Amino acid sequence: ELVAAYFPHARFDEQEVQSVYNLLEEVVGRARKESRIPVVGGDMNAVAGTRQEGESQGIMGDYGLGLRNERGDLLVKWAILHNFVI
Repeated sequence: ELVAAYFPHARFDEQEVQSVYNLLEEVVGRARKESRIPVVGGDMNAVAGTRQEGESQGIMGDYGLGLRNERGDLLVKWAILHNFVI
């Protein structure tokens, strides 16, 4: 199942961002319950940067760009929690 997501930009507060993650979690959970494979794409308005020390190699490749920001931390944590690859 292809899921398109557009996250709030920097002028929105963290509560707005968390509400999108909550909705995304519902959609992904529903897809998995129905034995569909969710693929999430879109603009997360986050900079994941490169894989950091201690992170599994399976979560990110070696060629990320930029320095990870706070929303990038959220994205990586969410991906790890839900077994996604960035």
